[in-house]
Amino acid sequence: MGLETDRSRISSAPTVSEFWEQYRDAILANVRPHTASGYEVAWRRRVRDAFGPRELHSITTFEIEAVAATWQVKYSTKRDALACLSKIMRAAVKAGLVPVNPCRGVELGRQEEGDPTGRALSRAEVGRLLAVLPESGPYRRFVVTLLFTGMRIGEVAAVTVADCDLDAGLIRVSKTASPGRRGEIVV
Repeated sequence: MGLETDRSRISSAPTVSEFWEQYRDAILANVRPHTASGYEVAWRRRVRDAFGPRELHSITTFEIEAVAATWQVKYSTKRDALACLSKIMRAAVKAGLVPVNPCRGVELGRQEEGDPTGRALSRAEVGRLLAVLPESGPYRRFVVTLLFTGMRIGEVAAVTVADCDLDAGLIRVSKTASPGRRGEIVV
């Protein structure tokens, strides 16, 4: 089915929600599964409510900035929502439904510098966590690796024996594992 036929199934001035529902697979086709999952979350939590009912052609750069300014979330969450909306609007440009992507040029404001140690567990918390884990087995090894390397969950999940140099005390981080759009593990 061609785009002209698809256009007839949505109104002549489609809303963001109509366009997303109609073309979700095409919009997400060229992104990694983890990114697609992030877009799905951003859609459900921010973009759908803020822009879903709006006609694609009616959204302006300034309006996007104004809406984003009301979101009481971390800078990275705002950036993720903007990336989702921008991906939708880029597809709408390609489909000939809007002349330009209004997300281009959006300024989200200043990024707040967070204290990275605020997310770290204290020594007492590490002790309590280790006390409840079985003395051996994969869970303990997984959690200990997370605690003492600074690796992300997906990085630890992708580590193999070949990535570890026990003599040098090194782990080579060269890949990550994440859930795919259909629940499969993608490395």
